[in-house]
Amino acid sequence: MDGKGRVLVVWKRNGRSLKHILASRYDPEQGWIGPSQVYFGEERASSPKVAAGDSGQALVVWHQEKSRGGSELWAREYDPSNDWGKPYRIGNANPYAPETADAVIDKTGNGLIVWLEKGGLRCRLIHLGSPIPTENDCQDRYADHPAAAVNNGHAVVVWRTAGDEDYVITAQRYVPGTGWMGQEPIAAGPLWEKGSGGEPIPVVDQHGNVTVLWVGGVHLYATRYDKASDSWSNVASINDPKLEDVSGVTAVVDDVGTVTAAWTQLVSPKGYGNSIWLSEYAPKGWTVPVSLPTEGGHSINPAITSARAGSGTVVWLESHKNRVSVWATHYDKLGAWAPPKRIGGTTIDFVKPKIVEDKEGRAVAIWPIRVKPENPENVRLCVNIKNRRRVDGAIYKLELQEDSCQNPLQHGYR
Repeated sequence: MDGKGRVLVVWKRNGRSLKHILASRYDPEQGWIGPSQVYFGEERASSPKVAAGDSGQALVVWHQEKSRGGSELWAREYDPSNDWGKPYRIGNANPYAPETADAVIDKTGNGLIVWLEKGGLRCRLIHLGSPIPTENDCQDRYADHPAAAVNNGHAVVVWRTAGDEDYVITAQRYVPGTGWMGQEPIAAGPLWEKGSGGEPIPVVDQHGNVTVLWVGGVHLYATRYDKASDSWSNVASINDPKLEDVSGVTAVVDDVGTVTAAWTQLVSPKGYGNSIWLSEYAPKGWTVPVSLPTEGGHSINPAITSARAGSGTVVWLESHKNRVSVWATHYDKLGAWAPPKRIGGTTIDFVKPKIVEDKEGRAVAIWPIRVKPENPENVRLCVNIKNRRRVDGAIYKLELQEDSCQNPLQHGYR
């Protein structure tokens, strides 16, 4: 979401002969516009990622298979004043796994693209409106699970390197005016079932302070790079391990540098069902986790956004009596929740919803649903728009639409 509350949504659609990358735009004054074709052709295109700056400029990156074998990364830029530019191939980029490619961009238009090749990790700094470089900025031959974050020109790439029984997490930071720092091993631990453990989740604030979270069995671990001391903190477990396995971890940083993490664990050590838990990083460390209100079912797969200092919006999935629905709440202080509200019906395969928000309190939540369960290709993207208004002083009321799937996004995709 840009500074004017505009949103760009991108998804793929596979036809019998042609493959499509489609996009629709939401404008608070005009509603939904589109869809537009970002790409269409015979080569299989998949895993589109979109990142946007505060001006409304955006970059779409996707994985495209070549007819004679192999794969490439393609991109296309959107500018509100000039519409879509021409699609182009990103030079010397040959990812082997579509899901490993990602793009992040901050409000100023500075960004980072990261992916895995057979030769290991690759990343490149980018700036909206400028050609994407052909030379790589970082690389590691044995990396997996790469992730990136950028804020005010400060960037960080983190990745896991897994052996037979354990893993190492490595970070590499970019400092504006200085350049890339060296690779820094920041944590290590044992692998769990099916090789899980150590998949990193980074956030960086506007000053260049970095927080990295990862799961290790029943623990959610965190470490933090402090720019003032130029050092990484000791690794800390920020959750209650008595609530058993951790899943669905996500994190966000607001404009004053407060980091909020959200994840799924049991409601209580001997209780039934899962809940969404949240914790903030305060000057003296991580706060005691607090849970969202639960309806007695399973609350899973949270997504969180925070465009205003100290406040945020959370969406998640609620599984109850064999039905899965999308719920949302807002907070102006962690633990002081607005009444949770159901904003959408049955989702597809427990896919995590997405949420974006601007400083005016406008938010857009997005999730997929399957129109007919017996037909896996008949899927719709549903959108819910939230406007926020103040009532009774400091309390915000959620004004949400219900199951708003009747919009230009109702195009099947797979």
